[in-house]
Amino acid sequence: MTGRPSARQALYSYVDSAGVGHLAIDDAASVRGSIAGFEATAFESVVARERARYRILAAASRYDIAVDPDDTIRQPTSGADG
Repeated sequence: MTGRPSARQALYSYVDSAGVGHLAIDDAASVRGSIAGFEATAFESVVARERARYRILAAASRYDIAVDPDDTIRQPTSGADG
């Protein structure tokens, strides 16, 4: 795998090992849905969860979406070492 993300990876905050994209971040409405659905998503690892969290928050910033400071997506994943 190269350092560049695939097109699928650019559309989703999380792509599982089977290549299935989860939590779309390609437009403002999708980012809002991903924020809402973050806690309901099963991730393959703590690192994958943390990367998805970071990508969703970055997309929210890009689309000027305010995320409540108390929202669980704002809280780093316990035990994530990046």
